[in-house]
Amino acid sequence: MSIFGQARLYDCKEKKFINEYLHEILYHKETGNIMHNGEIKENWVIVYNWIKTEEDLKELFNEYNGIDKRITDKEEELLKAFRSKDTLKAAASDGMPFGTDVSKPTENKVMDMLSGEGIIKELQQEIARLKNNKLLVMIILDNLGKEEREIVTEKYIYKSKWVKTSRKMYISDRNCRYIRDSAFKKIMTLIA
Repeated sequence: MSIFGQARLYDCKEKKFINEYLHEILYHKETGNIMHNGEIKENWVIVYNWIKTEEDLKELFNEYNGIDKRITDKEEELLKAFRSKDTLKAAASDGMPFGTDVSKPTENKVMDMLSGEGIIKELQQEIARLKNNKLLVMIILDNLGKEEREIVTEKYIYKSKWVKTSRKMYISDRNCRYIRDSAFKKIMTLIA
């Protein structure tokens, strides 16, 4: 179990999850290829599924709005963290004739660098989590019917009220809720 949840394989061409054990899969980090039984699977991606309830699903959809901006912001923060990590050029002594201690500014810089390692790791994990959630939403929406996809998108991603969603779809809000419920059931069986 990873920090993201259960790792699953998804075939983008067939639009279905693959029930293979991950230890049978070979992933080439350099090329991004997934191999299974000696054959490169170009359409397969690894997705971390952490969805357990419909509330988790709603949270995932609500997070999707503006996810590209958050990914970009986190990547910029990561770049700044990498740049600040490399600014220490050389250690300087404290200036005393027989002193062996490191000067306070140098010590402070080293301590900042050491704490920067944790920040870099946290940013990398957050970027990976956001990208995974984006991929998971795209997979889920891709597996819904047109009407289901439009209702889920309008209600949870664009955060519209039921009245506005029903007017846009030209159906009653009760019917919209029914379609949403059936879409959620479909999603829960898909990712289970």
